Amino acid sequence: MKRTGYVINYDGNGSIFVDEATFLTAVEYLQTKGERIKETYWIELSEEEQVLPVLDDSSFGYLIEYGNPATQEVDVENIFVPQDDLKATCDRLHKQGNKVLGFNWACPMIDRMRGTHKYINNRYHNGGATEEQLTELKGLCDKLLAQDETQKGFVEQIKEKTDGFICITEETCKTLIGNLVKILSAYGAEN
Repeated sequence: MKRTGYVINYDGNGSIFVDEATFLTAVEYLQTKGERIKETYWIELSEEEQVLPVLDDSSFGYLIEYGNPATQEVDVENIFVPQDDLKATCDRLHKQGNKVLGFNWACPMIDRMRGTHKYINNRYHNGGATEEQLTELKGLCDKLLAQDETQKGFVEQIKEKTDGFICITEETCKTLIGNLVKILSAYGAEN
């Protein structure tokens, strides 16, 4: 079976195959990520020739960051939803007692190819923690481990939930920093 569409080559030696209906969405998405489109061309591929990632409308959507305000621990989750399901998913999360902390336009396949870890590096979006905040958060986690090695599980949980201290909103980062400062002051450590 033959498939027709466009190959898009962009900075960072990235290449994707998109169907005709998804072409403009893919170009716009890459440009919002700061990628420069090097070239595009129309192509007809057989299944055996498909070595590039194939994207269609379902590849694009929103990454929703949410948490349960009833829990005291770091409990921030991410979920990817297709573009048409954003409102319904946010409503469903709210009914389940979760608070939507933010959402960003996303294409997980492109983001993985760009090396931005599992999903989105929130520093590129409004509401993402700043470099200074992320550095402070990581430093406080290191101080906590130096004070008490039994806190390793807690620090690992923070690291995991933030995709290695990169994927976190500014609000959540401030809260974590405040909590870590309180914990460290209980140990008598200076911050």
